[in-house]
Amino acid sequence: MKHLPLVLACAVVFPGCLVGTEVNTSSLTYLTTGQSGATSAHAPVDAAREVTRLFGIRGVALAEQHQITGSGGYAIRLTKSDRGIAATKDDSLPTTARDVGSVYYVWVVPSGSGSTVTMVGKPTLDGAEPCSPDAPGLACSASFDVDPTFASAFLSGKAEADVVQGVLSELELEGFASAGVPAQTPIVPGTPAGVPHDVCEQQRHDAFAHAQATQDLDARAQILKSAPEC
Repeated sequence: MKHLPLVLACAVVFPGCLVGTEVNTSSLTYLTTGQSGATSAHAPVDAAREVTRLFGIRGVALAEQHQITGSGGYAIRLTKSDRGIAATKDDSLPTTARDVGSVYYVWVVPSGSGSTVTMVGKPTLDGAEPCSPDAPGLACSASFDVDPTFASAFLSGKAEADVVQGVLSELELEGFASAGVPAQTPIVPGTPAGVPHDVCEQQRHDAFAHAQATQDLDARAQILKSAPEC
């Protein structure tokens, strides 16, 4: 489990704090399933391109995209990081608000003659993605504890919810899609969700290899707990 260095979390910013809180938030902490998607009369490939463009003008970059096998749809992962250049920082330096970023997963699947778009965003810390119970199918790299005040200010999922809502609202304003989907629409369509199965399996294999090489039993248990389910 990743712990925010107490140099920042307690001694400097939050004196007297003793207990951390686990980060497991996402945009779904603030938005319902129905508020996290849209329906479009456009084909999945066109909808995927437009969604990617709207994220791009918000400074969120396309990290990877994959066709969903058998459906003709697309799974898209986008990221935004406020971190400084990696070469200027090592593990001896404290984690700060500049290490907070975001990751977004978007699924565009055929629906009738058009497509359905669903999305979820999660905060990241130093590149690590928390595991969120709202989207359990997503492969996540770690769970981590931070000071509650830091978590509330920077890792609540509110910023990601605002971006998701903004993209969906702009799709509606353009006349490209109708924001909102039925409440029973799955946010993460199909299985595995979020990443291709072979990528998820590799992440799981790497976690188990890391655990095997870790001598500390508590640390090993936490690594195994964070391994994605594929």
